[in-house]
Amino acid sequence: MNTPSDVWKKRKVKEKNLVADQPGSFILFLGIFIALVLGFSLRSFTQSKFLQNSFREIVKNIGPEWETSYEGVTIYLSQGFLPSVGVSINNFTLKSESTCYMSAKVVINEAQIPISFLSLLLYKNPLSELRVKNLKVELANIKPVCDKKKEIETKKTTEVPQKNRISLIDKSSSNESRLNKQLRKISVENIQVSVLDHSLSDFSLSDLVIENKSERPKIVILKTKVDIA
Repeated sequence: MNTPSDVWKKRKVKEKNLVADQPGSFILFLGIFIALVLGFSLRSFTQSKFLQNSFREIVKNIGPEWETSYEGVTIYLSQGFLPSVGVSINNFTLKSESTCYMSAKVVINEAQIPISFLSLLLYKNPLSELRVKNLKVELANIKPVCDKKKEIETKKTTEVPQKNRISLIDKSSSNESRLNKQLRKISVENIQVSVLDHSLSDFSLSDLVIENKSERPKIVILKTKVDIA
């Protein structure tokens, strides 16, 4: 006959087994472990020189006529309240004294390149989109003045390998592997354009979207709104 103490002991053992059988504690532990590993990995990745060196290689391909500067390249993990992973470039400036580029100066406060994990799983380019919030363009004059001979020589001396280029235009349509390396979409929330010699009134563009829809035939869609001051 079971005594009250025996019944109580059996009940405690049974409840203990029930708690152990529940997967909640294991899932919680696994989630915390993965979060810690991912957090430390991303922290080491962002603090390493990999991002800085990769971005410098891209900047080199812009051309010798342009001076570039930026504060840093980091990883972001959210967009507002929504989880999102990508690369962020802060305070990026392009400046050229060449009259062929109208002595332009371009200032981007923040540019974001989201990382697509689905593209990684499908062995595609995970960095295919560029998002810019605010972009300012200052032009010294409205009419470009180019030296044709110098332009041709510069183009020859600054030719870069195709594998290092990121462009909306693919000049080698026969190579299917290069299609996945293109920048497929560029979106800019607001662009302010000003001409320093006042030959043209300042104007702004909003909700600019450039999207590469197809390669064969080549279809590029551009959408924007123009606001004239």
